[in-house]
Amino acid sequence: MAQNYCKKLFLFSLLSVLLANFQLAKAGSFQILNLNVSKITDRSVEITWQTNRKANGLVIFGPETDKYEYWSRDSYPNSFYHKAVLSNLLPDTIYHFRVKSRDFSGNQIISNNQYFKTKKHKDILPPKISEIKIISITGTTSTITWKTDEPARDIIKYGTTPECRKTKTIYNYQTFHEVTLFGLKPNTKYYFQFQSKDSSGNVGSSGVLNFRTSRTDKTDKEPLIISYLAPISNNDPNITEHSAIISWKTNRITSGEVCYGKGNSCSSILRSKPPKKLFHRFILDNLEPGTTYMFKVTSKDVFNNKKSSINLFFTTKKSNINFKLQADSSLNTSFSSNSLDNKIEFFPPSFYTSPTLLLTTPKTDKIYAILNGKKHWIVSPLSFESYGFYWSDVKTVSQEQLNKYPDVKLVKTPSRSTVYLLEKGVKRPIFSAKVFEKMGYKWKDVCTVNQIDLNAYPTGPMIL
Repeated sequence: MAQNYCKKLFLFSLLSVLLANFQLAKAGSFQILNLNVSKITDRSVEITWQTNRKANGLVIFGPETDKYEYWSRDSYPNSFYHKAVLSNLLPDTIYHFRVKSRDFSGNQIISNNQYFKTKKHKDILPPKISEIKIISITGTTSTITWKTDEPARDIIKYGTTPECRKTKTIYNYQTFHEVTLFGLKPNTKYYFQFQSKDSSGNVGSSGVLNFRTSRTDKTDKEPLIISYLAPISNNDPNITEHSAIISWKTNRITSGEVCYGKGNSCSSILRSKPPKKLFHRFILDNLEPGTTYMFKVTSKDVFNNKKSSINLFFTTKKSNINFKLQADSSLNTSFSSNSLDNKIEFFPPSFYTSPTLLLTTPKTDKIYAILNGKKHWIVSPLSFESYGFYWSDVKTVSQEQLNKYPDVKLVKTPSRSTVYLLEKGVKRPIFSAKVFEKMGYKWKDVCTVNQIDLNAYPTGPMIL
């Protein structure tokens, strides 16, 4: 008995060892074959492989060796053939990965570390064009601006017919675009369109637009003029202990530059960003209190004419000095002279009542701004541009549509508190705030206009 028992025990042990060896041999024969990386783009890649028995698969991957932050499952589970697509990758980036497969006996195998590099980003979208504006029109020029959502260079076509036979090319890649067309004829309708092309060759187009040049080329022949230059005295409220605001106006759109420094030096330079402007405003900061600074401004127009001011000076406020502000009492005092009415002052567009529409009619050259639901006549191109308006924003409507808007009656200028009533072709100053309210007028109906427009009306009797 004992001998038979020992014999059975030996056979059972031998069988166990053979079975274990068979399982190990079986596990050792599980293989990953034909591992391949293909279809690499800037955002994705396809990984394929085979196994010598049916299995499931997984790809683990990441931008660092042996640090696999992401995974993608096999598209063909329970198969000899396997595929995983890795997506949402970064362009121009090296990724490391391993392939894992498990058969249905629970045996698992994993590949060695592999890697691939995604392609550089391929841009297939055209530049997005926005904010097309005609910022200046003269008798012989037109300056057009627009923006793109990516750097692009431009071809602009223009002419007196919609076919736009003339071409101008801008080779610089930029996101803000400013183009001036020269050699135009006065009082002529022009058509234009432009294409903005990115570095991948994608093209965005504006479509065909149009404008009309000014009636004469008189303004083009005038010399470049700098006016309303400030500060001109140390009492200017825009001079503080540590800063000063330099501002000026030109009679044509220009680029601007300010050089400044302590004493008689010109050690620092500030330059304007496009587009070119009629009004220029620079803030000098980090100045020293109680210090004299020299400054000089320079403007350059579209014809490359350049104009500079003389050297000017200002002194920053001293520290720890309280300045008493004087209240504006011009509404509560009478005056007997209208000499101030002839003074034209420069103010940034934000000082004026903002229009909701700019309108004209087919049978007139007059342009009206719709202010607080009423129409206000803009007396001249100089006045129009002083408000910072764009000619491309003017809409043509019928006379009947324009007549639906009542006329603006109550106006003032930014420089004074005096309110005028416009009636029967004259402006009548209102003596005081008390008189204004006694007449039943509402302060919300007062529109702030420029001195150019106000000067177009002769002064009538004061309202007392």
